[in-house]
Amino acid sequence: MIAANLRVPKRRIFGNVMYQLASTRNTADNPLALPSNSLDPDADWGPAAQDVRHRVFVLANAPLPYGLRVGLNSQYSSARPYNLTTGIDNNEDTVFNDRPAGVGRNSLRGASNWTVDLRVTKSINLGGVALRGGPEGVPMGGGVPPASNAQGFAAQGPGGMGGGGRGGGGGGDEGPRMFVAEGNAARYRLDLYTSVTNLLNHVNLNTFVGNLRSSFFGTATSAAPARRLEFGATFSF
Repeated sequence: MIAANLRVPKRRIFGNVMYQLASTRNTADNPLALPSNSLDPDADWGPAAQDVRHRVFVLANAPLPYGLRVGLNSQYSSARPYNLTTGIDNNEDTVFNDRPAGVGRNSLRGASNWTVDLRVTKSINLGGVALRGGPEGVPMGGGVPPASNAQGFAAQGPGGMGGGGRGGGGGGDEGPRMFVAEGNAARYRLDLYTSVTNLLNHVNLNTFVGNLRSSFFGTATSAAPARRLEFGATFSF
């Protein structure tokens, strides 16, 4: 696995790219799967049904005008394997999963999958003071903690960690600030979002037919969901 990160803190932009190379092999795809030859189960050793060799993930998140924020998520995966069968019971074991001579299990590959998802959000502060949850004695609306605790609060620093930061080494009116969430100090918040999955409406085919006697041999029988648009809202307090 190889990953690269990009961060621009001043502009609140961050991104991530990750590549994954993998190989998964077994003799059966599930506990109920029977071997093609009961006298030689090791002959079915081969790529697993979930053997996806290559995966690429791309993530980007950035601010937009009018307080909006956009998130982009893209995923690519190479083709999954599927089994090639003759469609008849060649070895007469009453199981119709026989393969042509010399052909290994899950020797064929279907189609690669690729999708792009988009999410746009907007946060609306509705007031109140959000506290981080410090020691007892800090008023909900701010203000200076009791004199008996002021020195101890100031010495702890932000979040109760030792020294430094806002409120560290100070005292007096610096004490309560260390419990206010930075960048979003409102206790009540409304988040609106629009989410689009499979933004480009790309057709991702799944479940291919490997039966040589079928007129649908090599074709897909299902596909991943098409484009979906969702609107929503959450209220935090």
